[in-house]
Amino acid sequence: MENLNKGEIIIYTSADGAVSLDVKLEQDTIWLTQKAMAELFGVKIPAINKHIT
Repeated sequence: MENLNKGEIIIYTSADGAVSLDVKLEQDTIWLTQKAMAELFGVKIPAINKHIT
């Protein structure tokens, strides 16, 4: 894993479309933006909004 800053999240997409996530945890909690969650799960932001509101 790269040297990540506190709270920094890096999302990688391979040539075959597989997504991986590198993250530095803060007290066992991961915080993602709606855009980052959508990218991670391969959906659009409205799908994320539907499930968190």
